[in-house]
Amino acid sequence: MNQIDVKTSTPDVKNWFKAFELCSYNDLKIVMLGYDPYPQKGVATGILFGNPKDTIDLSSSLEIIKESCINLEVPRNSIIFDPTLESWCRQGILMLNSALTTKIGYTGVHTMIWRPFIKHLLIKLSEYNTGIIYVLFGDIAKSFKPFIGKNNIILEEKHPAYYARTNTRMPSKIFLDLEQLIKFKYNEKNIGFLKGRDFWKLLDYTPAEMESLLELAAELKYKKKNGIVHDYFRGK
Repeated sequence: MNQIDVKTSTPDVKNWFKAFELCSYNDLKIVMLGYDPYPQKGVATGILFGNPKDTIDLSSSLEIIKESCINLEVPRNSIIFDPTLESWCRQGILMLNSALTTKIGYTGVHTMIWRPFIKHLLIKLSEYNTGIIYVLFGDIAKSFKPFIGKNNIILEEKHPAYYARTNTRMPSKIFLDLEQLIKFKYNEKNIGFLKGRDFWKLLDYTPAEMESLLELAAELKYKKKNGIVHDYFRGK
C-alpha cells in the first residue's frame, strides 16, 4: 500500500475500507466482488457499484444493477433505489472491488497491489465460514475463484460494464437466485432485494402511478443517452 499515492488515488483514503466498516463479519452472508473503483474523481465511495448519496445521474454500472434488481415481471408498488448501496452492506453483503483503489482517471493501475490482500481475504473467509455466498462480476473477479473453497456457493455474472457497452439488460436471475439461497441457508424471509428494510424502500403508489414513473424514467434515460436537453426539473 506504500506504493499508492493518496493524493492522486480514488476513493478518498478514509473510504478505502468502508465496505468492511458497514458490513460486520457476524452479519456476513454474501460477498460481491467486481473490478476497480470508478476512476472519476469524487465518484468512488469504497462500496462496489455504489454512488455518492446525492447522485442524480447514476453511473452506468449502477444503472444496470438497478434495472436488474427491479425485475419488471414481478408486480409491486413503486420503489426508491438507494444509490449508495450502503443498505445492502448493512444487511450482510460485503461489496468489494477487486482493487480497493485506482489512480484518478485510470483503471487497473492498482490491481496487482491489492490482489494479494483480496486473495488472502477470500481464502480465509471461505475456509472458516462455508455459509458465505460469493458473487463474481466479470472476468477479473472470476480470476479469484480458485481462492474460494470448494464447499462454498459461487455465482458468476458478467460485469455491469459489459451490459452498458452492449446496451443490454442484465438478467434478474442473479438476484432471484440470491434471494432463494438466503432463504434456504439462513431461513431469512426479509432479505429480499425489493422489501422495505432491504435494498429498496416501498411506497404506497398505485400501479398506474408506478407505470407513469417507469415511462418517465425510460424517457429520461433515452434523452440522457442521446444528449437531448430537457427542462423537466428546472426550478425543482
